Amino acid sequence: MIVRFGVYHWKDYIFDNGTTKNKYWIALNCQIKQENYYAVLPTSQIDKYKFSTINIDTVKIEKYESKYFAKTTILDFKNIQLNTKDEMDFILNNNKLDYKGLLESEIQEKIILCIKNSETLSELFIEELLCEGNSK
Repeated sequence: MIVRFGVYHWKDYIFDNGTTKNKYWIALNCQIKQENYYAVLPTSQIDKYKFSTINIDTVKIEKYESKYFAKTTILDFKNIQLNTKDEMDFILNNNKLDYKGLLESEIQEKIILCIKNSETLSELFIEELLCEGNSK
């Protein structure tokens, strides 16, 4: 079961370039079960986010602002991950996804505001991520 704004630890997450790493994964889906799951991958490698143009569509979580992140962390909504139902079923059935809990409500509000005011996401995608459209 995947819940909106749930923080998960994904064992051996496979990146687009084929590398694997244990990674936190924050669900953006509107329903518990759906065909596609959207998520954002937090990063504490914030050096590349020091220039203002790169900060478009990002949420910064300060050190210890969230109980899940002991370092300053960036959520980059220009890089939303898509996983299909089949992929998620496989990951869940193989115990590669460990639920840690829900993000704090203040951070959830920052995410919603970031999506709502996005400069890079399409209007339809914004509606879907805000659970306003006809999501499946």
